[in-house]
Amino acid sequence: MKHVLGKCPQCAGQVVEFRNFYGCTNWRKPDGACPFTLPKTFAGREIPAHVAADLIKNRCTKRLSGFVSQAGNNFEAKLELQFNGSLWRLKMQFTG
Repeated sequence: MKHVLGKCPQCAGQVVEFRNFYGCTNWRKPDGACPFTLPKTFAGREIPAHVAADLIKNRCTKRLSGFVSQAGNNFEAKLELQFNGSLWRLKMQFTG
C-alpha cells in the first residue's frame, strides 16, 4: 500500500506517491478519472513527499531554496497550488 500524502483537492480521494509524480488514486476511469497530479521536480528542484503533503494541506509552502532558472541561476520561492477553473497547477510566489 502506498503512503497517503493527503486528501485530493479535486475529488477528495487520496493523493499518493507514484514513480514519477504524486497523484490521486482515483485516476482510473471507473474510479472517476481524477486528473490531479503534482510533479516530483519543479523548476530544477526536487519536490519531496513532505513538501507535496504541505501543498495539498495548506495550498502553499514556506519559502524554499534550490530552484534553478532557465539561465542556470539558483533562487528561492514559495510554491502555491492554484485551481484555474478546471485543473490544479503550481505557481511560484516570490514575495512574503
